[in-house]
Amino acid sequence: MKILCLVSWQPQGRWLWEYAPDQSDQVDFLYINHPKDRFPGYGKLLGYYQVFFGLGVRALLKMKDYDFIVTWEANTGLPLAFYRSLLGKSLPPLLILNFVLKGKPVLDTLWLTKFAMRSVSHITCVSQREIDAYSQLLKFPKDRCHKVQGPWYAQPFQTIPQHSGNYIFSAGRSHRDYGTLFEAVRGIEIPVVVNARNFNVKGLERPSNVTVNPFLPFPEFIGIISQAKIVVLPLYEAKHASGETFLIQAMAAGKAVIATRTYSTEELIEHGRNGLLVEPGDASGLRSAIQSLLDHPEQAELLGEAAWQDYQRRWAFPLVAREVVELVSALGSGIG
Repeated sequence: MKILCLVSWQPQGRWLWEYAPDQSDQVDFLYINHPKDRFPGYGKLLGYYQVFFGLGVRALLKMKDYDFIVTWEANTGLPLAFYRSLLGKSLPPLLILNFVLKGKPVLDTLWLTKFAMRSVSHITCVSQREIDAYSQLLKFPKDRCHKVQGPWYAQPFQTIPQHSGNYIFSAGRSHRDYGTLFEAVRGIEIPVVVNARNFNVKGLERPSNVTVNPFLPFPEFIGIISQAKIVVLPLYEAKHASGETFLIQAMAAGKAVIATRTYSTEELIEHGRNGLLVEPGDASGLRSAIQSLLDHPEQAELLGEAAWQDYQRRWAFPLVAREVVELVSALGSGIG
C-alpha cells in the first residue's frame, strides 16, 4: 500500500511504520513546521492557517498517486478535507489521527468543518467521550471513529532518571491554566519553571519563585523534565483533550505528576496510584497536593514509578505506533 502522511514536523525515518511488522508499505511525507507563535485576529489567518492550507494544496495535487492518506491532527487534515469536499472527492481514504478541535473549529466556522468532514473517512480520538462529542457535533458516523490514545512521541527512558533538580516543572500552551498554578505556588519555597508561550502568561502576576521560558528545543525540554522534582499540568476545564503529550512525556520520565481533573487526564491518571488529580481552578487544592509531595518524597517516588510502568506497558510509542499501523492496514484493505 502507498501511504501519504501529512504532519507538522520533519519526520525521522518511516515514523509509525518503523514499527510495522510488514515493511512492504511505501510511506511518503508532506510536512510543514509550526510558526513560532500564533497571531491575533486576522494575523492568524495570514500567518498561521496559510501554512496548513498550503500543505492541503500540495497533498491535493499528490493524492491521486496514493492508496491511503494519514494526517496528524485536524490542523493538517481538515484543509485537505475541505478541498476534497469542494471537488467531490472522497478517495483515497483519509484518516485524521488524534482528532481534536481546539477552541474555535479549525476552519473557524462549524459549518465549514462539517463540510470538510464529508471527505474524511475515519478519525481517531483519545477517549470515548470525545468520540461521542464529535460524532454529535459534526454529525460524523460513530462507527468511523476509533479510540487510540496517541501516538504521542515521548523520549523513552529505560530506567527512571534520578532527578537532581530542586524545582517544579510545567509546560504547554493549549488550555493551560497558569493563573491557578501561579496562585498555588506563591510563597512555596521551591523554584517553579514554566515552559510556555507569551499569550499563556500575559497579564498574570508572576510570583518571585516562578521562571517562564519560551518553548525550548526538544533535547533541552527533555533535560528539564527529567530532572524535575514534581511535574504539574494545570488546565482549564475544556470540552476536548488537552495536555496529553506533556503528561505522557512526564510519565515516561517517571515523574510524580499533579494534573487538573479533566476527562482526558482521567483517561491517563488514576488518582493516588500513578499521579494526583485536582479540580479545575482549585489553587488551594493544587497547593496542598504540591506541598504533600514535597513533604513526602517517598510518595512522589511511588507515583513516578507507577507512571513509568504504565507508560512502558500501555503508551510507549512502539506499542501505539503498531496499533495505528494495524488500523490503517485494516481500513486500507476494506476490513474497517
